[in-house]
Amino acid sequence: MLWLTVPLAIWWGARVPAPGISGSRGSEAPPAPVRPLPTSEAFAAIERGLETADAVGLAARLQASLKLPPGMERDHAWELICARWAEVDPRGGLAFLSKAKEPYDPTLRVLLLKEWALADLDAAWTYLANHPTPEGEADVQWVADALLLEDPALFVQWVWRAPEQISGADAGNPAWLAVARTKPEELQAIAIKILASSPGSSTSSPKWNQTTATLFTLLGTARAERDSQAVFTWADTLPDPYRAQALKGALVTLARSSPAAALERLDALCKGKSNEWLRTAFHSFGDHDNVNGISVLTALGRDDPRVVAGLARKYPALESSSALVEVFGSALGTGKISALEAYRSLTAVDSDSGTITLNVLPRIWESLPPEQFGKTAAVLAKEAESEARAEAMGGLLQAWAKTSPDLALKFAGSLEDQDLRLAFYQKLIGTPWGTFSPANLASVPGRDRAAVIAASLEDPKQWGLSDDHFTMRPRIEDLGPEVAALPPSPEATDAAQRLMAIWSQTDPNAALAWANHFKDPAMRATCTADAIQGWARQDSNGAALWLDTQPPGQVRDAATLPLVRQLKESEPDVAWEWAGAISNETLRSQARREAFAAWATTDPDAAAAALDSAINLSEADLVALRQTLLPSP
Repeated sequence: MLWLTVPLAIWWGARVPAPGISGSRGSEAPPAPVRPLPTSEAFAAIERGLETADAVGLAARLQASLKLPPGMERDHAWELICARWAEVDPRGGLAFLSKAKEPYDPTLRVLLLKEWALADLDAAWTYLANHPTPEGEADVQWVADALLLEDPALFVQWVWRAPEQISGADAGNPAWLAVARTKPEELQAIAIKILASSPGSSTSSPKWNQTTATLFTLLGTARAERDSQAVFTWADTLPDPYRAQALKGALVTLARSSPAAALERLDALCKGKSNEWLRTAFHSFGDHDNVNGISVLTALGRDDPRVVAGLARKYPALESSSALVEVFGSALGTGKISALEAYRSLTAVDSDSGTITLNVLPRIWESLPPEQFGKTAAVLAKEAESEARAEAMGGLLQAWAKTSPDLALKFAGSLEDQDLRLAFYQKLIGTPWGTFSPANLASVPGRDRAAVIAASLEDPKQWGLSDDHFTMRPRIEDLGPEVAALPPSPEATDAAQRLMAIWSQTDPNAALAWANHFKDPAMRATCTADAIQGWARQDSNGAALWLDTQPPGQVRDAATLPLVRQLKESEPDVAWEWAGAISNETLRSQARREAFAAWATTDPDAAAAALDSAINLSEADLVALRQTLLPSP
């Protein structure tokens, strides 16, 4: 384990010198952007004699610039004033801005610091270090942002001094990529310095840092542009998870120029690796939602999305919903692949987890040309019956309904398969994981309305009963009026029972009050029993107290049985007492037998004593319960 003592920079396969810290303008500075010259007389007055202006003259010009309208002229005037102030008296200029009676735009301070850094980086940095302000690190970052656009060489020198204060690295920003192309060694040195200063970071387990991760993606991109083979040798010198970030940049770059080569390289990287390695390298890192393989897979699938599907089949851990949705959706929109080809390609590679069925198939239709929705739906309806077909049809009709709701509804109503209809109607009314829409429910044909409500209540988690990452959930109480309005049917009863089971866990009193509206005693008893069952799971004492206030009869008897079942394992003696309070002889016998069987298992002596003193006990029940006390043969 001696290698653990090797300095971090050496472990990373690089003896990289610190970037130079000379204060002169970098020789590789890009030419200044060409902009139209301001022409107003007010601007001309500010510019006249500016090259010889002293501090007093600069202050006067700054005051005059405030009369210019916001826009190009004022911005250019400020830039020229700050450039001159940086030459003659930058400290005095900053003091003037900070002591002014009327506060100036904070942009002026950044402009002056930037111009000073361009002229004398050492002096500008020393001033900031010795004159801390409330802005503090923000000043460092703002000056870095300005230098990034004007002088990559000085930008690197500035960032080297306090890399841990730098944020905003962007792998898609051409200015950042330009730095990676021209100063790769210096940028890697900065990345290593950030890690070295991170508490808890080590050579074997470097601490995660988003800025460092982005820097290695940039370096992977730039190095791949220069040498598409050597970049992978370099990436192998890096520890995970930063190796994966470098590979991401390299693979995306290679995929743009040579998809076949990128696919071959990705295949080689994946061979022999565990699913855990693949997930870590190409999906996410710990608690950081930094999905890594998506851009690689997207680049590979740009010309032929089936390439990505093939990778998902070969390496299920690479299955990426976002990449598959993007490449297949784009290919459908541009006509590179037919809807049937897309559906069959995706269903052929779906894993046991059903990720593609649930997360991809419903979402690939957004880019489909509007005139193709009807034909695509008709073709999809002829495919073999499956959960994947239902999810795909639901997503297709939902996308169609955004542009032609009447046509989508008409087609859905013509489908003979109820599963296909319900897959669409669930999405139409806002479930699962959406905001419930009573208005859209009204558009669901009557024959399916009860079934779609029952199906929407199949998973209690979507109604806010779990602590997961879903935050936009329908409100269970919104379904109460809709269920109450359903005509009697087995589906309506199923919907009411599921509603009670969920609602009673969040607001049992409201659920029970709703159940009481049924005029049919049998329906009222059924719903009350379901509400008590849900309530007892959360608070059996509260459910028992409420039930004790109810008059004897069919509703109370039906609701007592689920309470007995909830109590029998933890408090069998209390369950026995509740069972004996049921007035219906058949239900009382059933409840007593269940409670007694549980009691006899944990405390047979107490159960036998209770049996001897029981009332309202038929001879058949007495014989059956005593049999329970006999030892097993």
